[in-house]
Amino acid sequence: QRRVHGGIRFEEKKRDMMRLQTIRRYPFVVAVVVTVSLCILISLRQVRLGHNSTEQQQAGRDWTFASSNDIIKLDIGGAKFHTTRDILTANNNPRNYFTTLLRSVAPSQDGFFFVDRNPDIFKVLLNFLRSGELQIPPEVARESVLLEASFYGIDVPLNRYSRIEVASLLRDWGQTSMAETQKTTGPLSRTNLSQIDLSRMNLASVSFTGATLVRTNLEYSVLRGCDFEGADLRGANLQYADLRGANLNHANLAGANLAFAMLHYGQPGVGGITLQEGTNFQGANFYKAQLGNTKFQDANLFDASFSFANILHVQFVRVNMSRAWLDYASINTVSFENVTLTRASFRSATLSSVQFGNSDLRFTQFNGATIHVTQFGNTNMQFSCLDNAKLSGSFVGAQMQHASMVSVGMHCVDLQRANLEGASLFAATVSKSNLQYVNFYKADLQYAMLNSSAPAYYQYEYSTPPCQSVTMMHEANFTSAVLVGANFDRSHVSSAVFTDSVLDKASFREIQTIDFKMFKGASLVGTDFSGSGLQVPSSFSNFNAAIGVTRTT
Repeated sequence: QRRVHGGIRFEEKKRDMMRLQTIRRYPFVVAVVVTVSLCILISLRQVRLGHNSTEQQQAGRDWTFASSNDIIKLDIGGAKFHTTRDILTANNNPRNYFTTLLRSVAPSQDGFFFVDRNPDIFKVLLNFLRSGELQIPPEVARESVLLEASFYGIDVPLNRYSRIEVASLLRDWGQTSMAETQKTTGPLSRTNLSQIDLSRMNLASVSFTGATLVRTNLEYSVLRGCDFEGADLRGANLQYADLRGANLNHANLAGANLAFAMLHYGQPGVGGITLQEGTNFQGANFYKAQLGNTKFQDANLFDASFSFANILHVQFVRVNMSRAWLDYASINTVSFENVTLTRASFRSATLSSVQFGNSDLRFTQFNGATIHVTQFGNTNMQFSCLDNAKLSGSFVGAQMQHASMVSVGMHCVDLQRANLEGASLFAATVSKSNLQYVNFYKADLQYAMLNSSAPAYYQYEYSTPPCQSVTMMHEANFTSAVLVGANFDRSHVSSAVFTDSVLDKASFREIQTIDFKMFKGASLVGTDFSGSGLQVPSSFSNFNAAIGVTRTT
């Protein structure tokens, strides 16, 4: 036996040695044989898989390619339902149970798809898919609806109420009609009220803290004293809504429509101030809205529209109002403290008793605006536009470099120490104003009237503010300014500087405080100094073409 077993082992070792020798001698042939063998095995496996998938496709092909309007029969826990493929798959959820069911499973012989789930809850979900509004009967628990919706892959706003449910909740809290004056707090905090119609409802003093009201219709609703702190009101319709005394702190009203809405509290100038802190009004529409006794602090009003709005006794503190629209608005007794108003528009607006303290008004438009008794102290108005505007008030220290003030009317304006370098005051009218220490370096004042009587358009309902008897230009800097045809008659220009300026055909008549040294290097062709008693040494050749000048040796 040992010899036999020993012989077998010897033969096996011999065969192994021969295989190794063959592989070493012909490695390429061995690699080809192995590769071909693997390809054959893979092909056989694909044939088997293809056969199985063909059978599955044959079973469900009639339902996969069926029309979206085909009637689908469902047997849910023994209850029969009929609907369409579109309704069942309209949720656009990749986890939709029925999308998978209709693609992979064939119906029974009677044409029904059987699903072993609760039929009562499925009825609620099916109605939601049909109408888009979730209405849960009292006998059905919301937790059960959430569980079944998760199984079917249907996204339902579980905490979203309908108008009927909101009315029912408020009715339970004693708020049943628009005529009632009883103020209550409804249980609507942190609920989802998006895209539902709550128009013309009495919701006074209801708490919507943290609620979601995206694109909700609240038109003509009574929202007096409501608490919207932290609420999401993006795109909400608040036209004609009564928001007097409402709390909008940290609420998001981006893109909301507040046209004709009332946001004032009590009588103008009387009562407390409603603070709106950290509220997002970006792109909100306040067209013809009524805003009064309100303080907007650290709020975002970027690109908001206040066109034709009535803004009375309002405070804006540290607010972003860039690109805001205030065209034709009536702004009375309003303060803008540390407000960003770059590229905002006040076209044809009426501003009375308004303060712009430390605000940024660069590139702001005031075309045609009426600005009465308004303070622009220490504001940055570079490149702003005040064409055809009517001004009276304080611009002390204002930075108005390169501002456009074509045909502007300034009556009783205090521009002391203002910087108007490179500004355009073409055909401007300035009467009884204070221009002391103003920098007009390289400004354009062609045909400006710098000491005319008060224009007729200043005789309106506002009282005339206290102002100078004549226009004061003490130590004003007109270096290199263009003053062709400008009128300085009877103004006070002592120590003013007109070096290298163009004063052709300008008028300095009846000015007793004038000195020829003020006009060093200026162009004075046709300039009229009649009645000023100006005596000029003959060495100053630039006065050769001037009028009313007495030459001295």
